Formats: sequence, C-alpha cells, structure tokens
Amino acid sequence: MRILSSIIILMLALFQPLFSFAGEKEEAMGKQLFMRYCAQCHGEKGLGDGPNVKAAEMDPQPRDLCDIEKPYMKTKDNTYLIQAIAEGGLGIDKSALMPQFKSTLSDYQIHTVAAYIRTLHKHDAPPLDFSKAKRTKESIVVNKIETGKTSKRDKLMGKKVYKKYGCSGCHAIKENGGSSGGDLSTVGLKYDAHKMWQIIKDPLSVNTDSQMPAFNIDERTGVILVKYLSSLK
Repeated sequence: MRILSSIIILMLALFQPLFSFAGEKEEAMGKQLFMRYCAQCHGEKGLGDGPNVKAAEMDPQPRDLCDIEKPYMKTKDNTYLIQAIAEGGLGIDKSALMPQFKSTLSDYQIHTVAAYIRTLHKHDAPPLDFSKAKRTKESIVVNKIETGKTSKRDKLMGKKVYKKYGCSGCHAIKENGGSSGGDLSTVGLKYDAHKMWQIIKDPLSVNTDSQMPAFNIDERTGVILVKYLSSLK
C-alpha cells in the first residue's frame, strides 16, 4: 500500500507542471478584470444588462452569460470562450460592439476572465488549463501619426471606422451611444491627433485606471478614425 501511495505521489509530482487548472485564485482575478472591462456591457452579474446597453440602445444586446433564458454558454467549449474574449465579436462572427482584449490582457488574464465566466452558468466543460497561458503580453508601440487636412470624405470614412469597431457601445456623440466611455461630442477640442491615437492604441499608457481596451488598429485606419474624431468640436 505504501509503495502504491509513493508511486501516485511521484506521478503527481511528475505531471503537475503539465497541467495547471483554474482555482479560486484565478476566478477571483478574473472577476476583478470582468468588473473592470466587461460589466459595463454584460452587467455586474453577467446578465447582459450593463449601463451601456440602455444608453447605447445596443442591438444586438450583450450575451446573457448566466444562461437564464436559454442554454447558450454551456454549449460553447473553453476554446470558443477564450477566443471570444481575445478576438472580440468580429473574431467569432458576432457583433463589433464586443471589443477584443488580446492587446489589453495577457493570455493568462484572458484565461482568468473565462474561468470566472464559467462560474456564472452551469456547464460540462473541463476546468480551464493555465499551463500554457502566457503571463506577459507584447508591449504596444504607438508611432506618431500625421493627419493633415480633413476632407468631408475623410469624415465619412472615419465615421464608418468608428462604427466598425463598435466605439458607440461605450462612447456617446451628441447623446447617441454608451455612457461608460465618456462623451466624444467635443473631443477634437480636448486632444491633439497623436494623443487620440495613443488613447486608442494604448489607453493604459495615458490613464492607468482606464476601462477602455487597447485597439489593434493599423496606422492607416487609425489616421482615418482620428481625423473624424478631431472634427468633433
């Protein structure tokens, strides 16, 4: 019996580094991140009733993560859940109002958010494995941009970019849009072009308490978006 116990202990020691499953620590960390970045749309309890929903008249509305009305989350595996958080709605052929978080959170942090979300509904999925989740993320490089003059066409194109990336989910322009990100009606009077670009690309570098995710937008598209925002005065 002692020999068998010793073998079991040895096997656990050998294979422990290969698997690291979610526990209370990871779920607690995930909850903190959820409350900071996700609750403004999904609601503090994950019911899809965050303050932005009514303010922005969201259509479609954020997912009910608790499966109150019908089982949906329980039908999705952990890989799908992680992809949805990392890539956002556009990454899973859903609404652009759900932003991506792969530039904001490390892979490990994304896993913790997924682990917390799993506590909100019944499911048969296995515990999330953290053994390969990287704790660090790539640093964000924000190059200085030159916008030049802004034409009517630039404004129209910028407005389309604004819509494409779901900015109205959190931000409002002339009372149209979400409430958590602040009103952008006169943002062109507050920031110069480069400051806007820095906030879009790496909001935490400007405000460490920011709830805004970092947007992985190329510079050409960024210039178009910034031109539109700069015209709001």
